[in-house]
Amino acid sequence: MKYDKLSRDELLSKVLSFEQELKGYVDRLDYRYKVFFERNLAGIYRSKMTGKIVECNDALASILGYSSRDELIGSDARLLYDNLKDRERHIQLLNEYKFIKNRKVTLLKKDGSKIWVSISTSQIEDPESGKVDYMEGTIIDISELIRTQKLLEKNEQNYKNMLDQSPYGIVIIDEGKLAYYNKRAEQILQTRLKKGKVVKKLFPGPFFQKTGLKAKGEIQHFDRVEFSPNNNKVYLDVFLKPILFENKEMMEVSFVDIRERIELEEEKIKTEVFEKLNKQLKAEIGKKERIERELKKSLELNEKQAAKLEAIFENRSHIIWSMDKKFRLTSFNTNLSDLFVKLYGRAPNFGDNPFTQFRGLPKSEAKKWKDSHLMAFKGELVDFTTEMMVDKDKASFYQVFLNPIFNEKKEVVEVSGIGHDITDKTLAGMQLSESLKEKDILLKEVHHRVKNNLQVISSIFNLQSAYNEEEVVKDVLKESQNRIKSMAYIHESLYKSSQFGRIDFEEYLRKLCKNLIQSYSLSSHQISLLTETEKVLIHLDQAIPCGLMVNEIVSNALKHAFPEGVGGIIAIKLKNTGNKVLLRISDDGQGIPDYVLNGESHTLGFQLIETLVEQLKGKLVVENDFGTSFDFSFELQG
Repeated sequence: MKYDKLSRDELLSKVLSFEQELKGYVDRLDYRYKVFFERNLAGIYRSKMTGKIVECNDALASILGYSSRDELIGSDARLLYDNLKDRERHIQLLNEYKFIKNRKVTLLKKDGSKIWVSISTSQIEDPESGKVDYMEGTIIDISELIRTQKLLEKNEQNYKNMLDQSPYGIVIIDEGKLAYYNKRAEQILQTRLKKGKVVKKLFPGPFFQKTGLKAKGEIQHFDRVEFSPNNNKVYLDVFLKPILFENKEMMEVSFVDIRERIELEEEKIKTEVFEKLNKQLKAEIGKKERIERELKKSLELNEKQAAKLEAIFENRSHIIWSMDKKFRLTSFNTNLSDLFVKLYGRAPNFGDNPFTQFRGLPKSEAKKWKDSHLMAFKGELVDFTTEMMVDKDKASFYQVFLNPIFNEKKEVVEVSGIGHDITDKTLAGMQLSESLKEKDILLKEVHHRVKNNLQVISSIFNLQSAYNEEEVVKDVLKESQNRIKSMAYIHESLYKSSQFGRIDFEEYLRKLCKNLIQSYSLSSHQISLLTETEKVLIHLDQAIPCGLMVNEIVSNALKHAFPEGVGGIIAIKLKNTGNKVLLRISDDGQGIPDYVLNGESHTLGFQLIETLVEQLKGKLVVENDFGTSFDFSFELQG
């Protein structure tokens, strides 16, 4: 649609619409500028060219130490400069270039302290007159950056001082040119150095071609780099590494003159050559001396044998010998010679084979001797005991030790043997063993006789019960008879046991309980015996009181827990927990009357149980719910 065809009202409508769109656009720009102005972390300002501050944001007030921008607006910007000449120079540059970027100056904060800032400023012209009346820009606080730069400069100066004192020659290269060098570098390279000098010609061509004098991200080491400044041959030990120098990545080349080290190495090589020649000379002399020694070989062999025998003879209480792989004697002492005389009727000679030239030992002993030597020739340490009839009708016992003798190639070339008489020790051991067997037999006989005597006493009680018609007396006799049987079973177990003084209490419990059930004329249909036991070995001193206690508890259950004609269960649990025995005896009967548990009825059985618990230093807990249970524990004797 063309505007010339629109009516007046349509044109006014279009104009109003355009004005609203333009106003919205201006408002948005104004809002964006306001947000940028107020929320920017950098200080933003506008001032007259004369110095009066027209506008600024809160960030500028914060940088300069003011509480709000209202304190700055209307003030003279010239008062903020530490040096007014900086302000004058700033205006001069701005008039010349119209725009200044990142100029470093010092300003004064509200409290008078100084800060370093970076100022970027541009001129603002009046659109109507074209005159420059305002300037505006940003201010950034760079005080911390300046302090950091000064610290880096100080550290870099310290680093340079350290490099100057280094015994190494050091040059720092930036893009192929010299950025730094120390005095030692000039001394080693024998040339005057200058910053900016191209370093390609400083080092030998092959080395430069190989490295390019460029670091590869890690320290590189080159040994014996040959260098000939002023026709003087020099050998250098060179290190290349990347470094940060003057805020830039560069490469450090450090080197040291190793001529003295090489001279020492060459001197060492010469010394080694001389030593080798000296050894060859000594070998020639030694060869001549060996020819002379061959003439005296027989005498020297006799002297060596005499020295060996003299050392062997220092110990007169042992038989000592050595033999080669063909079982020929190479050395022996007088004790062995005397033993051979007693055994075989003649003394041995060097080179004799005892296994073929001397016979008289029983076949089993002779085989033991030879097999033991064969094992020693395989590199093993061997010891054994042998029996020999040295004197008529009297055996002698020897303990023998065989050791392989190795040459420089770790090969067994000989076996040495040493034996000592252990007859007295062996006979004493035999006597002790026989004595222990006799004591064991006597002890078993004692337990057997004690068991028999207890059975005789039990039989007497049984006969006495048969001739007595009073039930009370019969019950007392039966209880006593069961107590005696419980002790008799212990002695019977000890008589049959291989454990000295200890019995298998698990087996004992089974036998005792079955006997008690039979003694009260009860069948297994009436009373069931449940056992959950494990093997426990108990010493005699603990087994007798423990057995008597079990007898009392089980007998009490059989007599009183179950009414006549009513069956039930007696359960026994035996467990060994290290050094402690846990024994639980329970029944599902009618329980023990409270007056008995409260001690109002002093029955012999309960008095005996309490006494036995004290004797065993144990702990007994009785529970009377749903039958009766006795939980007993005690420590095992060591």
